[in-house]
Amino acid sequence: MLVISGIVLILTGILLMMWPEPEEEKSIWEKIPDEEIHTYQQEKRAAENISEYEAHSEPAEGASESGQDSSSECERDEEDDPAAGLMTKAEEEELLNLTSAEAESEGEDGQWLVMSVVMNRVASPEFPDNVHDVIYQYKVAKGGRKIYQFSCVSDGRMAKAEPNEDTEKALERIKQGDIAPELIAFEVTSSNVLDEWFEYAFTFKNHKFYTLKH
Repeated sequence: MLVISGIVLILTGILLMMWPEPEEEKSIWEKIPDEEIHTYQQEKRAAENISEYEAHSEPAEGASESGQDSSSECERDEEDDPAAGLMTKAEEEELLNLTSAEAESEGEDGQWLVMSVVMNRVASPEFPDNVHDVIYQYKVAKGGRKIYQFSCVSDGRMAKAEPNEDTEKALERIKQGDIAPELIAFEVTSSNVLDEWFEYAFTFKNHKFYTLKH
């Protein structure tokens, strides 16, 4: 009897060693096929009359391959800056430039909505937990090309952005905790790529906004 029990235990151990580990759950961004993201970026460039990949904007010096800025500038000190719990000074600049590149012509409210998308992603388990990594989040497509979440990072518009007074006002609203709830994605009105992956919320000027599907 003891021999049989020992054999059973050995076989159980072997089976457990051979049993495949469960795959890590993919984020919503990783689930969207590369070709659909490429289609969306093409449509956005066409809508805004931008040639493909005029330039390529990489994370600032000090950023790791994952997009996490490892410089001391990213350390948050809430005692020195009331807004530090939301983002660092460097991240404020990144958010201003991203928003200006994506929605400069859409006034304070349009730019506030774009910033809200970024901040809601920071708070969501589906996305990175800080502004810098959300802005520079990417997936590697076939051939090794990086596809960034926001097309303005890839095509160079973010690097050339010049935030205006409305952008600054939108940022102040965000820093005061005024964030449009649940918005998690946006695309130009001429595109329908995100309809399958997110829940349509509303359209504001040139962009459609989405929430996560429940």
